[in-house]
Amino acid sequence: MSKVNDLMSKVWVYSISRNIQFWHDELSIKHSYEGCRRLKLPSFHYARINNTGHGDFFYLKKGKYNKNKFNKVLEDNFKNKKYIDFLENYYISNGEKLVKYSKKLKISYKEFKNYFKEYGLMCATLDGTNTGSKVITDYLLKELADYPEATDIISYYSQIPKKSPIQKMESELEKGINKKIDKKKLAKTLHDKYCWIPISFIGDPWEIKYFEDRIKNHSPHKEHKVIKPKVQIPDNLMYYLKLLGRIAYLNEYRKSVFSRANYYIRPLLDNIAKQYNLGTWKEINLLASNEILDLLKGKDNYQKDLIKDRRQDWLMYAVGKDGIAYVTGDTVKEFRKKFMPDASGLDSVKGTIANKGKVRGIVKIIHEPKDFNKFKEGDILVAKMTSVDFIPIMKHAAAFVTNEGGLACHAAIVSREMNVPCVIGTKVATEVFKDGDMVEVDADMGLVKRI
Repeated sequence: MSKVNDLMSKVWVYSISRNIQFWHDELSIKHSYEGCRRLKLPSFHYARINNTGHGDFFYLKKGKYNKNKFNKVLEDNFKNKKYIDFLENYYISNGEKLVKYSKKLKISYKEFKNYFKEYGLMCATLDGTNTGSKVITDYLLKELADYPEATDIISYYSQIPKKSPIQKMESELEKGINKKIDKKKLAKTLHDKYCWIPISFIGDPWEIKYFEDRIKNHSPHKEHKVIKPKVQIPDNLMYYLKLLGRIAYLNEYRKSVFSRANYYIRPLLDNIAKQYNLGTWKEINLLASNEILDLLKGKDNYQKDLIKDRRQDWLMYAVGKDGIAYVTGDTVKEFRKKFMPDASGLDSVKGTIANKGKVRGIVKIIHEPKDFNKFKEGDILVAKMTSVDFIPIMKHAAAFVTNEGGLACHAAIVSREMNVPCVIGTKVATEVFKDGDMVEVDADMGLVKRI
């Protein structure tokens, strides 16, 4: 069977989208088997379409390496109450190891080869928390189906047990202002400590002006107090509620690992790009790890042309235990047409209720920070997913609607903290609606419709 026929004969399911570098996608696939094994999970096969840093992810539904096996084993693992302790220890110890490695990394073939392996193994943690959130969300929604106070129960008992990096930053900013610390000194301190937060994989760090503006325009933080529901919660259900909060924390922690790692190695990628006249780190991010390693071995006669080719859709997918194959051109178009969700003809979407409420407003589709300027007070934020760099506009949104996510995703957490109506996991909201649409977000029913 040809490579193309093999790819198209399988059943793939669209999962998520991310702004992400080509070599990250490649390393995720290449090291999935060993990375998942270390998490006591079976690996599954991904197909990923990457176009100049935007990635659409698909997982295999049937066959030896299907995603359902991964989900089932993860679900079973969570029945052992010690598994979350194991996960937390693994994430933090290996996460900090990768960050330290990123800080001290030198430009050499040997160092980058070892670094790429460690980075690739850490990629499995993305699936651990993303899928963990979904598995626990499904369980809680089923178990709480007969509880009228379900949303309140989740909001109260699933709060994150430790502060996320953005919460730590906000707390330090507030304390610094209250103590009347010199504004320029405070801005520099916060910048040096937290500028990496919005990077994720290929985002831009916050400049010092961001912190200066935050200090200048600061208003006291008004925390939404979550009231304890007056209902008795069985012990087993309480375990899963607390588990959701711990998964949410690990999700935010894992994001901080990749943000810091990519922040620290970016100057090195910049230097490699300049040395071989390839542009900047952005161009290096269009290469696979072996193609970057070839540069460091002096084999630099093909990357410039390859970078040009990568400014179109490239599809990579897993083959066997740790193999990878690439296709481009018409095959990718056929793949998208066959496996991307079809939103044509829809004027409403349904999803999971993350925080209740009912509002009407104007839709603004937000994909990345460059879209923020079009957002106005009271608009409805519609996105594939949100991240910490969305916070400035989330403070002004009437509601959040996302394609992706479980009850431990960023949008869900922030909606409960801000007490903003939120519907997550709609799959196709960014395709159904467009900028300027008037919609009603009924987060009591999990329904968003054009009006």
